[in-house]
Amino acid sequence: MSVKAKLTVIYSLVLLIVLWFFGFTSYFLLSYDLFSNLDSSLAGEAEKAKGLIIQGSDNNLYYAGSVSADLVYVYDIETGTVFGSEVYESTVLASVSDICATSGDIPCMLLETSDPEIRLYVTRYEHVSEANLLLVYVGDASYIYRTLDEYKHVLYMTIPFALIIAAVFGYFVAHRSFRQVKVIAQTTDSINPANLKDRIPVKQNDELGQLSSTLNSLFDRVYGFIQSQHRFTSDASHDLKAPLTVIRAESELALRKERNSEEYRQAFKNIVKQVERMTLIIDDLMTLASLDAGPRPSHSSKIDLGAALESSADKWQTAMQIKKIKSVRQIQHGLSIYGEAEQFNRLFDNLLSNAVKYTPSGGEVGIFLKEEDGFIVVSVQDSGIGISKEHLPHIFDRFYRGDWDIEGTGLGLSIVKGTSELYKGRVEVISEQGKGSEFKVFLPQSAS
Repeated sequence: MSVKAKLTVIYSLVLLIVLWFFGFTSYFLLSYDLFSNLDSSLAGEAEKAKGLIIQGSDNNLYYAGSVSADLVYVYDIETGTVFGSEVYESTVLASVSDICATSGDIPCMLLETSDPEIRLYVTRYEHVSEANLLLVYVGDASYIYRTLDEYKHVLYMTIPFALIIAAVFGYFVAHRSFRQVKVIAQTTDSINPANLKDRIPVKQNDELGQLSSTLNSLFDRVYGFIQSQHRFTSDASHDLKAPLTVIRAESELALRKERNSEEYRQAFKNIVKQVERMTLIIDDLMTLASLDAGPRPSHSSKIDLGAALESSADKWQTAMQIKKIKSVRQIQHGLSIYGEAEQFNRLFDNLLSNAVKYTPSGGEVGIFLKEEDGFIVVSVQDSGIGISKEHLPHIFDRFYRGDWDIEGTGLGLSIVKGTSELYKGRVEVISEQGKGSEFKVFLPQSAS
């Protein structure tokens, strides 16, 4: 059975239960209301009839009211005699005598008889002196049963009809709703490595429309990730191939003919330089792969960020002294985070490396660590060459180096961004070409 059919059956069963409950409840309430009205009417008419009983010359009691005399009876408790017409005499006599036999004191009451269509209202009648009498008023309930029968027939006709209409409508609604599910399934099935651009058409603003939009967003992210991986693979291949090309060229030149020791020394220096460059690229690639893999609790510990930042700054102090760069430090101690120490060492080293490399002699580098609005904020400022607006949106892309003339792997800022995001943080940059840059890393204290 299809999901549409199952939903229709469930919907129909629920509706059947609701309609049955409604029919039963409404029938009961209608019956109760009709009988209550009849009983109230009987009580009122009986009280009126008390003043319209007269005693004839033959000492018999007669009803002198305008209502049919067939409905009013007087019962003598002592003699068991009924005064009134013969229409309901036997019914009144049988019902009232049974009550008198079982109860000495009879208050006002309603009696049901052997005939369900006849109801009796019995009350004391004390207008005749020294007589122990009861006034009995007869009520005809036949119209109530006719009304209830007609109402049952209406329910028997309307409930199945309403159920059929609802089932057809429910199936139609389910069919329209699941039409989008079919589109989602077909579109999702058509997406493969060779076809990543298809998207699910969103034609409705409901849960299925939201699901379609969410899946489209997922497909966009997957497409972007795959494109990024393609670019990454291409860039990595290029950046690794370039040093290999230099190494091969230097080796071939060295082997082509005899050379003096100085020429061999220079060739080996060039080879070592390219090997070091390849090592840096591979190390950065391994760091990025580690960040992409997510947190590793077994490698995590509590890190004193102030001490770690001081240590990284000390490593770059000599390089800053050589370039006569002024170093300004404002590091708030006592701030810690739970994570991998090596990841934060790489983050700090990359920020400081860029600051030192791109700050000219006589410039200034500021290193700051503080607590701000629930975040631990690491800030590195420099008075270097700055970054142009056209390059700012791309500086965190892997292997992106813009038009800078200083060599690097192009992965340092990607590592900074990846590390901050791994710990649910973010990185921001403020830069103006020719005036310098400021990189700020925000780490939530909840991660500490």
